Amino acid sequence: MTDPVTGRKTVCILTAGQGTRMGDGLAWMNKALLPLGEHAVISTLIEAFGEGSRFVIGLGHKGEQVRAYLGLAHPDADFTFVDVVPWRGEGSGPGRSLLCCRDAIGADVPFFFAPCDAVLDPGVDLDHGGDWVGVAEVSEDLSARYCNFEIESDRVVSVADKRRVSPQRHRAFTGVMRVGSPEPFWAGLGGADRVAGEEQVSGGLSELVRLGRLRARPLSWTDVGEEVSYRRELERRTGFDFSKPGEALYILNQRVIKMFDDERLARGRVDRATSAPGVFPPMIEAPPGFVAYAFVDGQTLYQCIDRVLLGRLLSWASEALWRQVDVDRGEFTRVCDGFYREKTLGRVRMLEASGALDREPPRVHGRRVPGVRALLERIDWELLSGGGTPVVFHGDLQFDNVLLRKDGSFMLLDWRQDFAGWTHAGDLDYDLAKLIGGIRMDYARIKQGELSHSTDGDDALFQVPSCADAELLEDDVVAFASAFGRDPDRLRLLVSLIHLNMAPLHAEPFRSLLRDAARAELAEALDLVDSTGERAA
Repeated sequence: MTDPVTGRKTVCILTAGQGTRMGDGLAWMNKALLPLGEHAVISTLIEAFGEGSRFVIGLGHKGEQVRAYLGLAHPDADFTFVDVVPWRGEGSGPGRSLLCCRDAIGADVPFFFAPCDAVLDPGVDLDHGGDWVGVAEVSEDLSARYCNFEIESDRVVSVADKRRVSPQRHRAFTGVMRVGSPEPFWAGLGGADRVAGEEQVSGGLSELVRLGRLRARPLSWTDVGEEVSYRRELERRTGFDFSKPGEALYILNQRVIKMFDDERLARGRVDRATSAPGVFPPMIEAPPGFVAYAFVDGQTLYQCIDRVLLGRLLSWASEALWRQVDVDRGEFTRVCDGFYREKTLGRVRMLEASGALDREPPRVHGRRVPGVRALLERIDWELLSGGGTPVVFHGDLQFDNVLLRKDGSFMLLDWRQDFAGWTHAGDLDYDLAKLIGGIRMDYARIKQGELSHSTDGDDALFQVPSCADAELLEDDVVAFASAFGRDPDRLRLLVSLIHLNMAPLHAEPFRSLLRDAARAELAEALDLVDSTGERAA
């Protein structure tokens, strides 16, 4: 419903809060930007209200991220940004944030309000006039987390904010509301007492209740403001949480956007992309910490890969990407040692910290396999680090990151920002090993939840999808590498290290699956199992 003053919806979305319920792993980003599928949470709200609306965005905690994301993701939307003061500590809270936005909204303008951690179900009807609050039933045990309303028919008769109540007569506030009577609402909000140490919106709502104007509307909604509920909703939408720490990916409005906790990673990716036009997509100018480029039509190679297409990719990459770089050999060996040995040992320490190495089953699919620590002791790191070929590289060359465009040409996506600090060169074998790793494990299907891992006594059992004709495709990559003088045994060792390095970056059960798959691959590469599957002497 449009507003008579502006002729369109006015929507206020608050993003100022710290998101203290999200856990350490997600603390680096504003919770409004939590990815849900290909969109951030705040984008689901913008789409629910319609981009023809006028949006007032309250900024506080990591507000620069919110401002940057919205500018990239919704370039044509009408945003007014308001800095909330204070957004934390004494005197803060959603009521204070909303008061800070009053002038930008317009003191006499009816408006919608939504918190950034509310996800509305698709198709929810918001075109209702008057004063109303969206409500949903929650259990009595959870009710104290919310502002609750006592309801008679559809009329709100009392407000119980942050108090335990019975669901028989009460419903919880979803956070979404329409204020059709702004003047009494603002008056009540400005004179409200604090609840749970914060200034809440319940003061304004109580004034509308006193006037008999506030109605309750059942609203299908998901609260993603807490880590467990967020990850549950993410898994429901995507099948499996394949995200990496410190990174977020969004695809909307014909743009691909990545946000990084470490601004250097974004800067490195932009620098590398601009140095190889035609190989990587052209960049859209983006604020620090972001990478953005136009969405390119086509299909990833996981959707269409066969041996002929793989041959074409290898030939193309040889000419367009893997150009040999003249470097100091000793320095390149040092860089390879940092990328392979030091990085692997660091990732293993992450596995140790998670407890994943305290419960390694001694067998994998019935074959006795050493633990990760014992396997790493058998690696000849000097041989591994000294056998590389310096080339212009991708760094994560698996089929989900290779696009076949409609004209039959290739384009590479989601490239690494550096190779142990080097942006101008990396090891050819690492790109080839990445291809093999992505043949053995079809990451596109894994993202849809097609994986399993369990332990039967002392035996690790897992299922993971691979590409069709995986053995033939891997043989083709090995044959290509051998024709250029590359060592197949080194390649296979790198594949096992790639899967081991991935393990601490992913959630269960993929973490344990990668750990045990890497153990089995390492044992094979190091010739530590005999034909019976027992450990070799």
